[in-house]
Formats: sequence, C-alpha cells, structure tokens
Amino acid sequence: MVRDIDLNSLNNLFDNAVVNIIQVFKDHQQDELNTRLRKIYDDDIQNPESKSIAVDIQGHTTEMRSWIGRTKRNFLSVIVVNIWYYHEELTETTRKREVTNMLGRISNMFLKHSTINGFCDVLGSGVDGSEYLPRKLKNKIMAGGLVRLTLSKYHSVTSLD
Repeated sequence: MVRDIDLNSLNNLFDNAVVNIIQVFKDHQQDELNTRLRKIYDDDIQNPESKSIAVDIQGHTTEMRSWIGRTKRNFLSVIVVNIWYYHEELTETTRKREVTNMLGRISNMFLKHSTINGFCDVLGSGVDGSEYLPRKLKNKIMAGGLVRLTLSKYHSVTSLD
C-alpha cells in the first residue's frame, strides 16, 4: 500500500511525511500500541478494515526563513497530518474507552518518536490532540477516532530564475 518513495528526498514533502509516519507505525506498533494493526493506509479511504489506520495530509503552511546567495532560499513548512484510527464497525457493544485508549497510545508513540523517523530532525513534531470520532463510510459507521500531528520541517529551494 505504501508508495516507493526515497525517505530522505525533499522533492515530495507531503508523500515523504506520510511515508515516514507509516514507518514509525511499522517500527514501533508492537511495542507502543500492544497490538498489530491489520492495515496501514497511505491515504484516507472509504472502506477500511477494522483495527487499521489511515494517514492523510490536512494542510500546510510555508514561511520563508532566509536567503542563501541570490538563488537559494530556506523555508519552514508546517504540515498538519490526520491519523484516522478505525477500530470496528459501530454496534451496541462497541466500547468508546477501547478507542480512546488506542488514540492515547498512538499519541504517546508520536510524542516518544517526535522526529518522525528523522523527517522532522530539527524541530520535531507535536501531537495537537485526539478525539473519538465515529465516521460514516460507504454503508457502515466505523467506531474510531482522529489523532492530529503537526510536523515542522526546514528545507531549501533553489530558484531557477
């Protein structure tokens, strides 16, 4: 499901962020979440499996920080990422506490691994919060929730003009 992307490439900042977040899940889910996720999706989808996550970019801001010579500029990009956790199809036996506990474990995992596999090597990342948020997807309602991350990334761009 994950696209083949160079983890250190700055040419595709958003795909790079998603791939590195997924790598954190792959490397640490067993220890940090006490479970194995069934699926890890690299985009939000309409028919997820239960006990899975989907990572998508909500938005970003970019601010110029400095000039180097006449053609090279340094930027700070702040990328807001949604991590959707899909627990199970919502029924009368669904336990909200199970979902919120998993959201807490996901949040703590990213607090411990705030460089996001080296992607945010200077400023790191932050967890903006999590919330229980059932979602209507296709013909079912999935119990689950959302963890929102903010990634801060310095990068340079060389002007061709």
